[in-house]
Amino acid sequence: VCAGEPEAAPPAVAGNTTNPDSLDHFAPALQPVVTELLALLAPEAPPPDLAKGCFLIAKLHRPRADDSASVQALDQLVAKVRERLGAERDPEKAIAIINAILYQDMGLQARDQPFAEDYLLPVLLQDKVGRCAALSSLWLTLGQRLNLPLVGVCVPEHIFVRWETPAQGAQPAPARNIETTMGGKALEDAVYQQQRPWGDSERAAAFYGRPLTARQALATYLSPLCSSLRDQGRVAEAIVIGRRAVALLPHDPEAWNNLGMCYRLNGQEPLALLAYQQALRILPTFAEVWNNLGNLAQEPATRIEHFRRAIQLRPSLGEAWRNLALAQYDAGRYAAARDSAAQAAERGAPLAPHYLKAIERRAGEQAAPPGDH
Repeated sequence: VCAGEPEAAPPAVAGNTTNPDSLDHFAPALQPVVTELLALLAPEAPPPDLAKGCFLIAKLHRPRADDSASVQALDQLVAKVRERLGAERDPEKAIAIINAILYQDMGLQARDQPFAEDYLLPVLLQDKVGRCAALSSLWLTLGQRLNLPLVGVCVPEHIFVRWETPAQGAQPAPARNIETTMGGKALEDAVYQQQRPWGDSERAAAFYGRPLTARQALATYLSPLCSSLRDQGRVAEAIVIGRRAVALLPHDPEAWNNLGMCYRLNGQEPLALLAYQQALRILPTFAEVWNNLGNLAQEPATRIEHFRRAIQLRPSLGEAWRNLALAQYDAGRYAAARDSAAQAAERGAPLAPHYLKAIERRAGEQAAPPGDH
């Protein structure tokens, strides 16, 4: 959030006697863990220990895992980087040293196809593979432990790291971006704007492309935690985490989208709609949200409209093609449904065989001359 900006209160169901923020939704053994995590994130608390927060997130994601070896590996890594760096604080030289340790010595790699646990810092330390969330959390932890001027920066569906040299005098010092998924490569701001545009709305500009505080950076990892808990069927827990995520980062559309998906699974469609609408106020081009809005809609015509909008924004979104095919089938547009189903299959989101058979049969009947079927 911007400096001085009050927290945004996520919507709650009027008259609902169940407190959506209650820690009683968590197993008793996990309640101290989530309590500690939320204490780190409290606005009145001192800047959080990022590594501690990341390990608490990992504990909530996979309660039975023993991450003691990863804690030790992180301590050893910090010591190694400290020794190699010495007094070096020139951005290019220091980053080159860290890159060599992380991507050559350790062999860290970015995962092309994300899976459920690859946003977790201990999993990255163990498997040496992770997505941008895990890689950025490691860089930011090193920065915090070694007093390096590293900050996280979000762009749509991505986070990278920036070395912000303290300004000397009236002139701002140049910043050096670090793309953690590309071996620490330097990418200009304009590259991120081109590849992951976020438009010019005030809400988007309040979050994207701006340096994050340590608390905000830690809060960004709540969104994938919310998603993973939801995927595990732990929806009530996911809602607790998702509501905290949007309270801390009210201009993060991914957090709103994840919260909306949790509300929908929890049978709270009006709240899901509000969350999706909030995400689109920030980022109107968020294709996944348009797809999710289509899943909420009741009328086939409205569903088709939303799914088409999602596809227009991201033609590769196979799930939207699949949903469009089903909506077209419900609307009696069987030939169009057959074409959309083929597009979905090409993008790795095939319809179930019984749906395909029904679409083919109806499309054939619709195309046949009267009296031929």
